[in-house]
Amino acid sequence: MESTYSVIVKKIVNINNNIFFCPDKKDKIDAIMKLIFLFRCNPKTKFKDLINAQESFLIKDQREEEILDYFCKIQRTYYTLNRLVFNYKYRTSQIVVKTDMLFNELKENNKNVICIYQENLRYLFTISDLLKIINNALIHSQNLFAMPMPIKNPYNNIPFSKSILYSIYNYLVSNKTILYKIDDVELFLKFHRCHFNLTYFINHYEYLLREKTIVNNTTNAMTYSLYNDIENMLLLFNSDKNVKNKITFDKNFPREKLVSIFLPYLILYNNSKYLLVPSLKYTASYELNQKLIAFQKKNPFFGRKKITYKKVLTKSGGLCNKKIDETYNDISISFNNYNDDNFLNDHLTYTHYHDHDNNNVFNQEEDEEEDEDEEEDEDEDEEDDEEEEDVYIIV
Repeated sequence: MESTYSVIVKKIVNINNNIFFCPDKKDKIDAIMKLIFLFRCNPKTKFKDLINAQESFLIKDQREEEILDYFCKIQRTYYTLNRLVFNYKYRTSQIVVKTDMLFNELKENNKNVICIYQENLRYLFTISDLLKIINNALIHSQNLFAMPMPIKNPYNNIPFSKSILYSIYNYLVSNKTILYKIDDVELFLKFHRCHFNLTYFINHYEYLLREKTIVNNTTNAMTYSLYNDIENMLLLFNSDKNVKNKITFDKNFPREKLVSIFLPYLILYNNSKYLLVPSLKYTASYELNQKLIAFQKKNPFFGRKKITYKKVLTKSGGLCNKKIDETYNDISISFNNYNDDNFLNDHLTYTHYHDHDNNNVFNQEEDEEEDEDEEEDEDEDEEDDEEEEDVYIIV
């Protein structure tokens, strides 16, 4: 079956008017131009055919523009017909998904709602849901090694075509979604820079994928796993000889509360271990050390148990202490506490973290850590026994 593009070429260049036998004298298109387009009717190779035609020995320099004019006319006609067909299919297609991921009703003309046309069906998505789908596909990893996957429609498991990806990008830009969702859109913008080529994307932005993966894996991990990682982080911090005051907490301190407080610190800790860029690893290590020191200074008694007693009469007429309340000291410094002292001048100069004399525990050699751990195990056991009894008693 003859393609639409081939029919358009024959109509515009009038190839059906035989160039060798009884040509129509009213036809102003010469035989050479007909011959050039006669064997160039394949839409998949049209641009390569155009270059070959302009470089043909049959064409002189002054006729290159004439070939280009015919080609542009063919293109305009072809894309106009395609747009008409697409608009007809789009209007007559059925909307099969009208809710977001939380089953809230959506309408096509709602703000921050985008309609995806795929396989002759329409799907409604909120921008927030669509960005989650995109980011989950791009930051897919195995053991922190980036393995981005094609972005798929979750309702039919079919990958989005490049035309759909470009339409999503145009929607984001035209609706200025980037201005208030910059963190969510960042990966997709980088993907767009690579013309949605997964090979280019992973080779150019693997360092960024590692950073996003660390945040995603840490945030979505189970509480017991995060609790163990936080214990290891604080144990490593407390083992630093340059840290005078330690961060300790009662063994019965609520795990969920502890995880919520130290989660941003744990992300920095994982960055200092697993980021691909050495300078960023060092920066994360230095920043984590400084923040933990500030945390300890803010509340040296963080994590301690506070028990309230009340004197009551016994049956024998004496007095005894009865425990009426048991709480934990959970006052902590804000992780994003910003130093305002130099706010008006910090745009004038900068300082590398590498310039500081930083004897940071997170940069010690593994052999040194193993030797120190053996010596400190006995001391820590004794400290743990003391900490269990280290409580506030209020009468």
